[in-house]
Parts: sequence; C-alpha cells; structure tokens
Amino acid sequence: MKNRLIIWILVAAAVLPCRAAENQDPAKAGGARADVAKEVLALTGSRTKIVWARRVAGADNAGGFTSALNPPEWALMGLDTADGKTRAILPGPASFVNPCISPDGEKVFFTDGGSGAIYCVNWDGSIRREFTKGLVQSPWTHPDDGSQWLYFLGDGLVRARMDDASVRETVWRGPVDGARIVSVSADGTHMGGCFPTPVPGVAIMPNGPWRQYGNGCSPCIAPDNSYRFFHMGTEVGHGGVRVYDDGGKNPRAVGFRGGKGGMPGHEETRNCTSWEARWSTDMRFFVVIVESPTNAPACDIYLGQFDEGFTKVVKWVRVTDAPAWDTKPYCWIDPGLGNYEGEVPFTVAVPGKLTPGGEWAWDYGDGAKKKAAQGKHTYTKAGGYPITATQGQKALKGWANVRPQKAPAVTGALAVDETRVLVRFDERVQLRDAKATLGSGGAVRGLTLDPEEKDLLVELDKPVGAAGTMSLAGVFDKAQVPNAVAKAAIRITRASWPSSRNGLIYLFEGNRADNTIYDPVSGPVSAVLNARFDRHGAILCRGGKIELPSDGTSERLLRQFSYYQGNQWQQKTELFTLEMVVQTADLEPQGPVLSLNILSSLWVGQEKRKVVVRLGGPDPKEPVQPFDAGTLPDDKAHHLVIAYRPKRLVCYVDGRKTLDADPSPAQMKWHNALGLNLGGGETFWRGRLEGIAMYSRFVEEAEVARNFAAYSQKLAARKPVASVAVRAKLLAKSAVPSAAEVAPYTRALVVYEYQVEEVTRGTLKEKVVRVARWGLMDSQPTPAAHEAVGASVSLVLESFTDHPELESELLRDTLPENFDLKLWEEAE
Repeated sequence: MKNRLIIWILVAAAVLPCRAAENQDPAKAGGARADVAKEVLALTGSRTKIVWARRVAGADNAGGFTSALNPPEWALMGLDTADGKTRAILPGPASFVNPCISPDGEKVFFTDGGSGAIYCVNWDGSIRREFTKGLVQSPWTHPDDGSQWLYFLGDGLVRARMDDASVRETVWRGPVDGARIVSVSADGTHMGGCFPTPVPGVAIMPNGPWRQYGNGCSPCIAPDNSYRFFHMGTEVGHGGVRVYDDGGKNPRAVGFRGGKGGMPGHEETRNCTSWEARWSTDMRFFVVIVESPTNAPACDIYLGQFDEGFTKVVKWVRVTDAPAWDTKPYCWIDPGLGNYEGEVPFTVAVPGKLTPGGEWAWDYGDGAKKKAAQGKHTYTKAGGYPITATQGQKALKGWANVRPQKAPAVTGALAVDETRVLVRFDERVQLRDAKATLGSGGAVRGLTLDPEEKDLLVELDKPVGAAGTMSLAGVFDKAQVPNAVAKAAIRITRASWPSSRNGLIYLFEGNRADNTIYDPVSGPVSAVLNARFDRHGAILCRGGKIELPSDGTSERLLRQFSYYQGNQWQQKTELFTLEMVVQTADLEPQGPVLSLNILSSLWVGQEKRKVVVRLGGPDPKEPVQPFDAGTLPDDKAHHLVIAYRPKRLVCYVDGRKTLDADPSPAQMKWHNALGLNLGGGETFWRGRLEGIAMYSRFVEEAEVARNFAAYSQKLAARKPVASVAVRAKLLAKSAVPSAAEVAPYTRALVVYEYQVEEVTRGTLKEKVVRVARWGLMDSQPTPAAHEAVGASVSLVLESFTDHPELESELLRDTLPENFDLKLWEEAE
C-alpha cells in the first residue's frame, strides 16, 4: 500500500518572516543561568549543544507544548558549552518543528510548520536555506564513509545527504501515517518510532518487519548499535521511560523523580510530569521537557544521565528556567573518542582519525595506561570504563560499556505448523555451518534466520508429532569472540490454542500475548490494534472502531488468498475460517462485531441475541440474505467460529454447530486490501473481543471442539478482581485536561475524591476514596468531567493496581497529596 506524504502535525498557515519578538529577547526570557553550560559540560565531559523551540508570541502560554508544533509563535534556541551562551539562533516568531543538529555539530535542521519545507541554518543563525520538503526526523552519519544524512518523512521514511539533498533513498515504506518522531541506530539497520501514537516499536530496515514494544509515546532508539529502545507510557506514564534491551528484552521502568537527589527544582515535587524524552547523540544521556515547578504551566528542559545498566537516572541538569514553553529539545554531544559496547573479552580500537597528530597518552579506565598514536585495548572484566586520551593541553574522552560473557540462550521452540519449528534466541545470532538434529532422528530440510537474527525457522521433512526435541550446532552470538549456543536438547512445544497453526494467517490472542505468525515470505505478522485493552489484553470496544494499522498487514493477509497478475487479482483459494471469542456488553440490538474488508464482503454482527453473518454476492448492488449463525445466551465470553468454502457455510458457538448451509449465490472473492475493522460501521458494537484467528483453510468440527476446549481453560484460569459498589458524594476533582493538552493522546483518566455515603455491595472500610475515572475520551469530555462537586453518584470500584492496562494511560491528578488514600478505578 503506497504511503502518502503525511505531515499531520503541520498546518497550512502562511509562514511569518523570522523577526525578534516584540516584547522580549528570547535568549533573555529566563533560562540563561550563567552556570548552566558549566553544569552541562561537567555532566557530559565533552562539548555539548542543545537546540529547542521556545514560545515567544501568542496570547498566553496555555495549550502547552502540543501547540508548539504548528503556530508561528516560536524562537529557535540553542545552548553551546564551548562559549557558555544560550542564544536565539532564529528569534522568530516562526514555526520550528523537530529541530536537530547535524552530526558535525555545525548546522541545525527543522521543518517549517507553515510550508512543510525543511530548512538548514548555521549554528550562528546565518545562511538559512531550504533543504527539501518533509518532516525532519533524525540526523545520521554513514558508517562506511562518514557522510552526513538527514532522515525525514516524505513518501515513506527517506534519507538524504546533508550536502546534496538530491542524493536520497527511501529506506522504509512501511507505516509512517501518524508518526511524529522516528530515530535510527548508528548502523542504520533499526528504526524506533510510533506507528501511530500510542504504539511504539522498532522496525528492521530497509522494509523489514516491525514489532510493537509497548504502549505510549516519545519512542527513541539508542544512537549506538545496542538497539536499546525507550518510550514513555506503560507503568511510568509521563513520569519516566520504559527501557528495553535489544529485541524488546528485559523491559524496566526508569522513573523521573523529585525530592532529594531528583530533578533540580523539584525537591518538593512528588510527580515530575514530563514529555518528549529523546536520547542524545551519546547513549548515556537524554533530554526531556518537564512541567516547570516555578513557571507553571510552562515546561523546562532537563538533561539526564543513565546508569551503566540503563536502570535509573543518576544525574540531572536543569537546562532552562524560563516563564515560557521550551519544547522539542535535541542534544548533540561531541563524539570525542566515541562510545563502544561489547561483551568480554572486548577490544576497543579507536579510529586514527579521532586522534591525529602523533603520540597520545591513553587511560582506559581499568588501570591500563599507555602511550601510542592510536588507542587499542582489550577489556577482560565487565563494567563501564571512561577512556581518556591526552596530548599536551588537548584531552579527548570516550566510553566503553563492557558486558559479561554470555552464550545465547534458546527462549523457546514452537511448532508453528506440522513441519516447521520456530526457535527463538535471547540475542542476535549468526549461523556457521549450522545444523539442527531432531531427537526422533527425523530429517531437517533447511534452516532460515529471520532479518532480526533472533528467530530461526527449522523446516522438517515429516510432521514433528505431538512432542519432540532438537539440538543445534553452529549457532553463535555476534560478540567479537563468538559464543556458541549450548548443545543441550531443546524441547519443542505446541500452543494449546490454536490447536493447529496450519494455514493460520492472522492471530490476535490478546494484547499481552505474542501474536506472531512466521511467514517465510513476509516475515513475522504482528497484530497491532489501536484500541483500549482490558487487564487480560482483550480488545475493549466502547463505541468506536478498531482497525489494523497501515503497516502492510492487510496486504500480507490478502496475499495469502490472492496474487496480482495481469492488472488484476488472481484468487489462490476460496477457503476461509474466522475464529474469535466474543463478549457482548448487553443483549440489545447492536452493530457489527467484525467487518473483514480484505474479502469482497464478510460482516459479522449482533442483532439482539443473534449472531448474524453476511457474505458478498455476485452483484454488490443486491445484498445477499444474512445468515443466522446462532445465539449469544448471555453476556459472558463465547467462542465463535465461521468456516467457509464454496457452497458451504458452517458456524459454531461454544463448539456446537449452529449453522450448516449452502450460501449460494453468496461468495467471497479476495480482490482488495482495505483492512480489518473491529466494532465499527454505521453503528457501533460494545463488548470485548479476543482469541481472533484467521485461516486460509476450512476448519473442521473436531478442530473447532479442541480450540473451544483450550480457550475455555484459558478463561477459567483467570482470577476475578474484587469489586465494591458504593454511593458516594464528590468532594474534589482534578482538572480535566483539554484535548490540546494531551494530544496526540485522545483520552485521559482523572482522579476524583469522594466521601462514601453507602456501601451497596461488598466491604469497604474507607470513608473517603480517590477514584480514577475517564475524564476525556475520544478527545471529548465525558459525563464524569461535568460532574459537580457535591453530587452523589453510584460507582463500582476496583483497585487501580489490579488493572495493569491502565498504567500506559494518561492520569491527571491535581489533588493535594494524601498518601493514606488508596487509588481505586471505576469498573467498566
């Protein structure tokens, strides 16, 4: 599917010429502490430049950083530790979207929010010129020749040489619709971003698979080749970042705290509400904007330093302190000797171009010191080591992060179908005359390593059977001194649901499941649904629709059924089965449960207690009579299967056949790639969906029974959450944010305080409770937002800690601190 040029955060307003603000010099509008450059330099150890946008015009500063992207009300600001100055590079007022600094530190690139043009300007504000059209993303240095490039969104993700914009290439034609900021690894093979917000993840370039890592915003991949990734959201919300190691492994929360040892200026602040976190050009440091403790509601820029394991922030510098919005920061740190990361034994070889001009004195941080023209040293113990090279008055610094020696481990071996086993590793691997041996003695036809180098597909001559083992040889990690995978027997497992993955083309078990199917042609297919999820990961439909993203998933689905030849789609198969678990919110007339538009027509809906199926016909102007597929006996979860082949349509509810009919003249022809739509149409369905599977085959009754039994066990194993019903009077409420304040999010939880008047169900000792309720939904205030203080309402309450899915949601709490009050959630 061809991507259009989407610069959705820009506006079509005319560009105002850059001129000084009428009432103030942007560089003197606060934030110009004399010692800030010294503090930054002391933290980073190298020359550092920070660029950002500062609001200098407009009626007031209300509306926050989100509106900073569009109106011509901003100055382009910069801080350089070399001269200690905070300056207005371009005083504005104008529009400066996503400013960034070239790899050599000399130029600033930004997108003009009025024209959509990318501009380049020297650090001193001179020679402002148009570079190209698009939305600026990230600078990059080509590892082969040192040339400087700029990544931007145009027709996909494009990179162009900074010295000649006509030299360019499209490196990603996957999802860009709704993307705000994407970043790339040093080798240019990995891209981090949201597609769209709030769906952060990492893609393999060029045009490889994309994997969702969590839920939230401010996604960023590390500037080195560690492929670490962070985003805001999940359990930290906007009070920190969630950090992942390569491949999404070892996720951990890194909170931004106030109090003693926390953010300067926030010694009396419990929650440091922050936005727009972004790695600097040095993997140890990052920038973020934080609600100002002294100039509310403005935002300040902070520079933070991670510890060696990227598990906490160990140091902070408050870069700005202005009575204005400072936003969109980007931090460039002189690479000096460079940053290096590897596994024991690890040899650092500093490129000679970084230390020209004869002999240097080297200190490698582990006690080793020597004099040489070029730095080269082997570390034998794990740790973080500062590297220093001195020559007279010259001093250059670098960093080596050395990890313990570790062989790659197998995290699982799943039979994806009868003759293929997917082996997964906890790190990237390489094959050197690799062999797989089955415990049964069966033959192995071939081994295929996926583009991310963490999944190995083992193809067998015969079905693997109900159980089995295998061993591997010739599989190594990618350390300087490669470590081999252990030769121990690997147990091959089968998922209990679906009981067979033959012909399985799409899977969404739940948001907390893997949801990956290995397709040797298109790579892993991940179900990514922009939706609300409940605590089990099920899709929660509340009167809206959920669609597959524009990441090529729909087209990959389509190609399981058809191929394009002779200017038209040619059908490969007419067989199709849909399986899903449906729980309606009520038994009144409702709308479509699912609309599958990759087919000529498949519509599944609810009409009172009936499940209704509609198929397409030979004449789209004459709809075919709908089919009664069974009934929903109650509002509990029910297993639904619809299987089609020419002249036969069979439906099952909870393993029981409810329809077996010849659907002629109805038919299903696969001829377009419009996508998958859940819950939406002319009207909206309300309820929960999970356990969604699609097959390019006709599933028979015995398999339906096995799948129903397996999913029933999954549902029965879930532990219920305790709840209590109350009648309560509203005592106080947090301020409900506007849609502009939380954009690009569209919803927000708000904390209210109630006095309990009566407990109508369950047990509750507390007389005063605080409750998180939805105050903003679909960018509109909810009825709860208009609730007046003093009003009495009926609520069903559940502990907020019992709902991990809410950890990624925006939570607005402006009530006075009271640590004695437990936080509850209004149950849905």
